[in-house]
Amino acid sequence: YWYRNLRQTVLFEQATRGLLAEGHGLFLEMSPHPVLTVPVQATIDATDSPAVTLGSLRRDEGGADRLAASLAE
Repeated sequence: YWYRNLRQTVLFEQATRGLLAEGHGLFLEMSPHPVLTVPVQATIDATDSPAVTLGSLRRDEGGADRLAASLAE
C-alpha cells in the first residue's frame, strides 16, 4: 500500500475538482497538521466554487476547545 502510494501519481487536484463538480461544498481536514487545506482552497478559488475548507486541529491544540474555534472560523 505505502510503496504503491509513493510510486504512483496522487492526482489530488483532479480528485478535488471532481468532488466540487459533484456538488461537495465543505472540505474538513481532520489532522493536527492541516497542510492540505491550502491546496484544496487554491483549487476552490480556481474554480470559483462557493465551497470552503477547514482545518480542525492544530499541533498541541487538540480537544473540544480547538474544534469549536475551528468551526467558528
